[in-house]
Amino acid sequence: PVKQLKGFEKVELEPGESKEVEFILTPQHLSFTGIDLKPTIESGVFAVRVGNLKKEFTLK
Repeated sequence: PVKQLKGFEKVELEPGESKEVEFILTPQHLSFTGIDLKPTIESGVFAVRVGNLKKEFTLK
């Protein structure tokens, strides 16, 4: 899949309030089941999106 939800946390905010939310992505979050039925992680560029913010990183 091109896009997948890997985590979420429901946060209630009052107007003007902000809170810090932390997510930890592990290699298992980026893996998928290969044709050999084993977990596989492909190298490439991955984008993490939170709301309208985006950060890219490269796996080699």
